[in-house]
Amino acid sequence: CSLTCSGVASHAHRVRRPIEDRFWEKVEKTGGCWNWISTLTTGGYGYFSINGCYQLAPRVAWKLYHGESPGKKHVLHTCDNPRCVRKDHLFLGTHQDNMEDMLKKQRHHHGETHRNHKLNEQNVREIRASKMTHSKIASLYGVGQSVISRIRARKAWKHVI
Repeated sequence: CSLTCSGVASHAHRVRRPIEDRFWEKVEKTGGCWNWISTLTTGGYGYFSINGCYQLAPRVAWKLYHGESPGKKHVLHTCDNPRCVRKDHLFLGTHQDNMEDMLKKQRHHHGETHRNHKLNEQNVREIRASKMTHSKIASLYGVGQSVISRIRARKAWKHVI
């Protein structure tokens, strides 16, 4: 038996279906968002393989719609749905645009929702009320002095009154 008929041979001889066909079969089109229904990243974004190279689904969708890669730009969502690949829900922006959009729409993790938090809202209130030095407070709570400084200056934990 040859390698080809035994299934051991390379798949290079296979005829690949068009990218568009493979891509769109992984999308559920609704009246609102067009959701990616295949593999997702841990952040909830779809990803898609082209020639063995994985790319984020919104970036692939952008290229399919516009015929060109978004390059160094980010593909952002007006709908804030990372699974969405609908044309009129996507727009290009810089990393800074993405961060500003995230803050404006309050999608960022801050305070106790941040995965690396060491403090809670009560700790922050205590820190702001304390008369101790930054150094002593930092040591007490197991954080850096810069964290204490940012809390007292209301640059961190701004949402805590």
